[in-house]
Amino acid sequence: MRESNVRLGAVVVSACGAAMISSPALGWGNSSVNGFGFGTAEVRVWCAPNAPPAAPNHFVSNGPMFGPSASLGPGLAGCNPATFGSLTGGGLWRWNVASSALGGDVVDGYDLYPLVTPTSFSASASLVTSGSVLSSSSAMFTISWSGSDMGTAQRLRWLEPDGSLIREELRVGPWSETFTALITSSFPIEEIRLETCGVVTSIPSPGGAILLALAGFAIPRRRRV
Repeated sequence: MRESNVRLGAVVVSACGAAMISSPALGWGNSSVNGFGFGTAEVRVWCAPNAPPAAPNHFVSNGPMFGPSASLGPGLAGCNPATFGSLTGGGLWRWNVASSALGGDVVDGYDLYPLVTPTSFSASASLVTSGSVLSSSSAMFTISWSGSDMGTAQRLRWLEPDGSLIREELRVGPWSETFTALITSSFPIEEIRLETCGVVTSIPSPGGAILLALAGFAIPRRRRV
């Protein structure tokens, strides 16, 4: 039986958009791991002003492998020095994800872009997951995740080995929570895959125009005679 739970901030909604938009962002692509710790991990980065749907400036994809992990930044050429995205997977459906976007850089989560609204120069998201096997057909999962503002989103999907969706959880920021999820399957439970996808968007730096405007207040004005 398919179960879906979508939250915008603290409000539960029934559906999400499907179109793609081009927003300065940081995030990670679809990555998945099963109970044995076997899976894939990937991260893409666009350095501002480059943005989707153009090709990313940086891309890494690892797997399928045991203990999948992928990381880009900080210190990426052409990006804000502090922009980064990192995720590490392991046995018993472990994911450890952290990301931070600054100044309009982008790291992917294609289908989540339509859900977010960049609101700050610096935004971040995090995710920690773990699971414990209860029986040959069931497991209990603990999820701790967060997004700093409306420019962040994350999605988790529990998938059967044949790709069928068991359960989906989607959050659009801001949010911070920990919850548990009981997952059952007709397949051996360790074969269930936990897929993660996320996006963190930011806005470009104010730029010289604002600095000049502010400087104008400090310049003494000549008196007219």
